Order: sequence, then C-alpha cells, then structure tokens
Amino acid sequence: MSMKPSPCTAATTIAVLSLLAMLAACTGNGGGGGVNFQPVTAKVGTKKVAVAFNTRVVIRERWLAFLADEASSGAPGNDFNMDGDVIDSIAVVVNMASQKQTMLEAADGNGVQAQELGIIGSGSGGQVYLVTDESKDGRDWDADGMQDALVLLHWSESAGVVTFIARLESSIVHVLAVLNPQDPKEDRLYFSEELTLPPVPPETSLRYVQAAQPTVKIAVNAASPATTGQVPHLLAADSGLLFLYQDEVAEARDFNGDGDQLDDHVLAVLDGTDPSAMVLSVGLAVRGDSSPVRALRKGTTTPADWVVAFLVNEAAQANTNLNDPALFGGSWQPLQCAGQGDIDTDDDVLHYLEYIPWSTSPASDPPVNTGLVGTDRVLAVKRNVTPAQYFVGTISLELDEGTCSLNGDGDQDDRILRWVKVEPPAVVPFGKMEDLLALRDVPGGTRGASDLDGRLMVVVDEAADDRDHDNDGQKTHHLAAWFDWAPNQGPPAWIFDHNPSSMGIQAVGASWMAEREQRDRLLVAFQESVFGAPINTGDGDMLDSVPTFARFDPSNAKDLDFPGPAVAIAGANAGIAIANGVGFYRVDEAADNRDWNGANGKSDFVLFRTTVATIQNSNFISTLSNIPDRPAVETGGNVGAAFITDEAMANTDLNGDLDKTDLVLRWMRIGP
Repeated sequence: MSMKPSPCTAATTIAVLSLLAMLAACTGNGGGGGVNFQPVTAKVGTKKVAVAFNTRVVIRERWLAFLADEASSGAPGNDFNMDGDVIDSIAVVVNMASQKQTMLEAADGNGVQAQELGIIGSGSGGQVYLVTDESKDGRDWDADGMQDALVLLHWSESAGVVTFIARLESSIVHVLAVLNPQDPKEDRLYFSEELTLPPVPPETSLRYVQAAQPTVKIAVNAASPATTGQVPHLLAADSGLLFLYQDEVAEARDFNGDGDQLDDHVLAVLDGTDPSAMVLSVGLAVRGDSSPVRALRKGTTTPADWVVAFLVNEAAQANTNLNDPALFGGSWQPLQCAGQGDIDTDDDVLHYLEYIPWSTSPASDPPVNTGLVGTDRVLAVKRNVTPAQYFVGTISLELDEGTCSLNGDGDQDDRILRWVKVEPPAVVPFGKMEDLLALRDVPGGTRGASDLDGRLMVVVDEAADDRDHDNDGQKTHHLAAWFDWAPNQGPPAWIFDHNPSSMGIQAVGASWMAEREQRDRLLVAFQESVFGAPINTGDGDMLDSVPTFARFDPSNAKDLDFPGPAVAIAGANAGIAIANGVGFYRVDEAADNRDWNGANGKSDFVLFRTTVATIQNSNFISTLSNIPDRPAVETGGNVGAAFITDEAMANTDLNGDLDKTDLVLRWMRIGP
C-alpha cells in the first residue's frame, strides 16, 4: 500500500509503513483551472428550476439532459407544460460548451414531461430523446385522439422543438444507448415500439435511431422468429451488448422450452456494435428486470465477442434443480460440503456463454451451467496472461447452497463470492474453504465484490467470516482483498497485505466501494481505523474514511496502491467518481471537522476534486447534497459534469425562487 507524494503546501505528512507519504488536501475557493470546475446553476431564462432527489441525469460529451421538478421549482410550484398541475418532471438540456440552457418545448411553446432520457451524438450532432407519458404531459403526441400512450420524442438544437418518434411498449427500461467512441455519428438508441399490427417475421418490434439519422427508425430482425418472438424488451446494456427479455405470457409462446407459456423474462441478446445484428434468444429464464447480467468484451475484434454471465431462475426454468451436485463431477462441491447438496428449485444459478461460438453454433456451444447460486451480482473477469483466461462469478447466499457452511464458520448466514474458470465443458469452481470468504455488503454498487485489472476484488466482513485476516487479534474489520491467481509460492490465495515489503500485514478497511467500466481503478472509502493513524488534518481521531483511487502499481503487479487526498468523506455515501482524469468525492464537514463552505458550521456535505494521476490540486468546488447512492458528480465524457446541491446546506437561494429549500442541479466544465 503506497500513498503517492504531493508537493502541495497544505499536505499532511504521515508515516506509512517504512515510507513517508503525503496525502494532499490542498484547498481553494474557486476550483482553479480557468473556466473549468466553475459551477453553474441550472436556470432557464426566467424559469426557476429545481430537481427531485431522484432526477434523471444523462451526459454525452457536451450535452447534459436532466428533469426539472415542477413542484419545487418556485412556490407554489410551476406548471411548465401547462397541463393544469405541478407534479411533472420537465426535460431540460444544457450545451456545456456554449453554456446555453434550454427547457425543451413542444410546438405550443410549453415544456414537455419526461421520465427517461437518452443522448446520442456529439458536438452540433447531439440528439436528445425523451420517454413521455401522454396522460402526464396532457398532450396527444401520437395523434390518435387519446392521451394514453407512452411515447418516444426527439429534440436537437438545430430542430428547436420536440417531435414525436414512436409509441413504446411498456417496460421497466424503455431506451438504451450504445455509444461509438470512434465515431459518435454511429451512436444508436434502441427501443421497443408498440405497433398496431404484429411485425412481419423476421422483423421484431425492436428499433433503433442513429445519430446521423436521428428520426429514422430502423427495425431489428430476429435470427429465429420461432424461438425469439416479435416483441423483445430492453433489460440492460454492457460493453456494447444489449440484454433483452421475451414475455411468454404476452406472446403466447414457449421461449425457454420448459413446456409452458408462463415465463415473462426469457433472456435474449443483441450485438449493439453491429447495426445489422439480429436478436438471439438464449432460451433461459431469468427472475425479472433486476436480475444481474454482465458482458465482458474479449477485445476490439470485429465481429465483437463477449463472455456473458447471467443468473437462470430455477422455478421459471421448469422447476429444475440447476445446482444439484449430481449434475457435476465429484470435485464440483467444496470438500467440506460433500453430501450436503441443494434439493430445492427456488434458486438463481450462474450460467455463462461465449458469444461468438454460441451465436455461431448454439447446439454445439450452448450456455454453460456453473451450478453456483447467485443473488444480486455477477462478475466476468479477464486474467491478463497469454493466452488470456476468463472467469465468471457471483455472490452466493449460503442458505441457497444446501446445508453447508461454505466458509467453515458453522453458520449459513453469509454472502460468499463463488467463481469458476470459463473452460467448457468442465465446471470446477474454486472451492477451498480458505478461498470462500464472507463478504460485507458495502454501499457503492459493488455489493462487496468487483474486479480490477484482471483480479477479483472483495470487501471481507471479518466478523461474518469468523477469521482474523489482518492478524490484529480482532475480527471486527471490513477488509479489502484481491485474489492472486499465481502467487510466488503456494496455491492461489486472497491477499490482504497491501504493502508486501512491510514487516506486518498492512490491511485496508473499506466502508464503500465502486467500480469503473474500464476496471482500471477501484474507488474505495479508505478507513482510518484499519490504517491505524489519523489521515485527514482536520481532527486527530481515527473514525473517518478518505477517498482513494486504487490501482495496481505499474512497476509491481503484486502491489495494490490506494492513493488519495487527506480529507474525510461521507464514509457510507462517498460518491467517488473519475472523469477526464479528475477524481470527485463527497466530503463530510462534520467528519473532517472543517467548515469548507462557510455556510452552516460543520454540518454540510461538499464537493471536492483531485487530479488522480498525481493526487494534486485537491480543491473544494461547491456545496453538494447527501442523496443516498448518488455519485458526487455525474458525467459522460471529458467535457462536463453535473451534481446536485442542497440549498439548505449552502444557505443560499441558488435558483432565485426566494427560498433556500430546494435541490438544484449545477454543472461545470471539466475539460476542453
């Protein structure tokens, strides 16, 4: 574990093992960087704009779209779309390059209600899409004489007004964007259109629009209409692969081959990198809209290839016991679990497929059942060796695995990371008792399990695991650990010591953990209590967490570093994010014992930034908010970022509505 030095004069010097390291907390009142990091409050002309705590925010390059809240935008609310109430969310778009802020309007000059947003394209070619409920907006967008449809609408700066694109099928997710970093004109937005008549096979109801032709709907075909159906619904997107689901009840077909037509979420996929790709049915049922999925792209080859991981629901899949030990070889179960197999059919079980061989020949390369039960998380990891190796994993509840204590602590109330090598047809999970650790369900979205630069990463709950992993004589910490596939001596093992040159174990406690899509950094709230010394300079206690941007040292593949500034953050709601090489995070004034915004003593939450590569330029930017599970900033590229400020914390009427009770959206440039 190393903390990188900083020349900032406000830095605090502390001993880290045998090293001296500086954790910078350099302060400033404007953010620095010329026009960058200068917050602008979202206000549209004379319109006083506020947002709800759960407002949608979407950013693509310079384009920012969010939903303004009528109820809190001025007293007693503001009817932006003139439908007779003040209960709607109204779409607002900001061009962060020109600083032009626009409330999207229909031809009548009034605002437009929205519940979902999408942006494709960049520069002058930015295209914005809205999902709108006619009954809430008070307009008949599809001109059928009623206000009963869910519709997709379009706006661009050149068009100036919102126009109708399509009626939408009802779903949890209505639009998904697949972005092309090399050519934004090739960005696509996918949706499922509600059609008056069923599409003629092989055509499905799935459509996309493209940034280069933003109002032209292009139909997506099914590879096999007999098994894929005609009305796929959007579920999620990952690394260019779209996950879809088929509804047997709605289409009166048996998509997963279990002899009934009762399953409403049968998995299908679509290659979102290929405009001519067809929908492919996986033919296996998942639990529902929240069932976790993962697609790990193998490289930049064309056509694209992925390792795809997902959980199959036993009850929906013909009440089949998919984790019955009899389905697998004798080495499949952990040694301590022999004879204690699962006998029920109410689990979700990890499956995977390799996209190109499966899509080319699904009969000879079908999805592989790992037999590992899962809950709320699936992983796919590439080990960086030659040739590359791939692994899939999930978080298992011991209760779902039969009657065995997987980690050997004598109970069955733990959450355990299980994983297996992608090496069909053999399925041999990693199952030694010392490898099966009880996880802490930390906030941040990872649920205590992730991957970084080709290694598995976890946060272990020592109390639940009943093991003292840092050898401090206690079992009370929540410790970050990584899995070493090939240690210098002995079998693969979990590594808790983050400074291999030290005399003792230098463990890291994590109160919050988030991941980046690139898996180049892991964002960790680093606990002073485990470190064993105060870090932030505002107080002398060891009760705080500080933000870190974890990475493996480029010069030492066995050294996991946790560089970060010396300022106390909201430990359970750190909100750490990285954009354009800058780290942003939520500072807790009370924990840091400093009044950073000069507003209300030391009781607020504020936004800070740090240059990640050097851990320099650590500056206060603005008062923030403490909305649970909301990142400190939201971004979508290297041009700008947005965040939500609580006026009460700032003690300022930011949106000019004569009160200090609102949540307001603020944005700033973060790059060219």
